[in-house]
This record gives sequence, structure tokens and C-alpha cells, in this order.
Amino acid sequence: MIVKILIGLLVVLAVGATAALAYAATKPDSFRYERSAVIDAPAEAIFPYLNDFKLGQEWSPFEELDPDMERQMSEQTAGEGATYAWNGNGNAGEGKLTILESVPNERVTMDITFVRPMAGSSTIDYILTPEGDQTKMTWAMHGPQPYLAKLMSVFIDCEKMVTDNYEKGFVNLKQKVEGRS
Repeated sequence: MIVKILIGLLVVLAVGATAALAYAATKPDSFRYERSAVIDAPAEAIFPYLNDFKLGQEWSPFEELDPDMERQMSEQTAGEGATYAWNGNGNAGEGKLTILESVPNERVTMDITFVRPMAGSSTIDYILTPEGDQTKMTWAMHGPQPYLAKLMSVFIDCEKMVTDNYEKGFVNLKQKVEGRS
């Protein structure tokens, strides 16, 4: 009887694993996580915090993941070509940001390369759109989604994990710039 129960359990596990693997294969080959918030400040007040890694440390929710992480910035901390590397605990991981494009008061585009906990590369966009006396800020991350990432997304809601941090970032950034314009 116990042998039959164990065989039944193994069959159920095998069917479940096969279903998860097959479902992962149907997921898209790319991803895009995006959120927006309206900030009560002009783009000119917000842009420096997006374009300069030194100022970015003042509001980025990712800085809170490991206060003791090692950080290294290029000599040039703002604008195209500036880099910021980090190496932290299991929450922060390890990686590097590089500013690829910087259009004053409109957009900052960065490459983000993760070393751990999972290697990969994506693009981050900060887009500022004036709305009267306020500014709509859109924060997006997008890139390829290889099979291993697809499989991981079957069990972990990566979009929620990332965009929850975006929401914290919007709150932090608003505290920095609202009322300072």
C-alpha cells in the first residue's frame, strides 16, 4: 500500500513539474515592467535625481535593500557614460548600471547588468512628461526573458517584486523634490 502511495505521489509530482516546464515555455521572450506617478514638481527639479548616481542614492528604494553593500561609481557620476556598480547581500545582489542616454528634463535610459542572484541584462527608462505644473514620471524596465527567467516567473511574481520597489521609489523621490521647485 505504501509503495502505491509513493508511486502515485511521484506521478503527481512528475506531471506537475512537466506542466510547469511546458507553461514556462509559452511565456513571452521579453518582459516589460512599468509604473507611472505624477510628481508635484517640474521636470527640471526631478531630472538631476534620475541622471546623477550620487543623487540617485538619496531616493532609490534599492539602496535600502542592503545598507552595507559595496558601491562604486565612475568618476563621472551623471549623464551618458556614468556607471554605478554594487555588490550586496542576497537581497541586493550584484550588478552594474550604465547611463546610455540622457536627454535633459525628458529621459534617462540605462543598461542594468545583473551578476547575481541571476545573471542578465535589461534596460531601464525614466521618462518625464510635463502635466501642467506637475510631471508624470514613468519608470520602466524591459529586456529579454530567457527560458530560465520564464520558469522562475511561474513561481515568483517578478513584476510585483520590481514594481513594489518602483512605488517606494516614487514616494522617496516625491519627498525629495516636491516643494523644492
